[in-house]
Amino acid sequence: AAASDVVESLFDNLAVAFKRGRRFSYPGFGTFLVRKRKERRGRNPQTGEEMLIRSRSSVVFRPSKLFVPAVNAVVTD
Repeated sequence: AAASDVVESLFDNLAVAFKRGRRFSYPGFGTFLVRKRKERRGRNPQTGEEMLIRSRSSVVFRPSKLFVPAVNAVVTD
């Protein structure tokens, strides 16, 4: 129950930060940030027809310098 409360709190804080267009950092883990994507031309893979992909926001995760070696150690073992 305590772990569930911590995870719910984390997601609530992430949602608030993203709605404000800000970043959310957790030391030793990484940073989540909102990045604006520009409007661009794309292609429908089924029909090959060109189409316009509207601009939008997306969430990006940048892992910390401590997190990457820890994950690589687990994956390679």
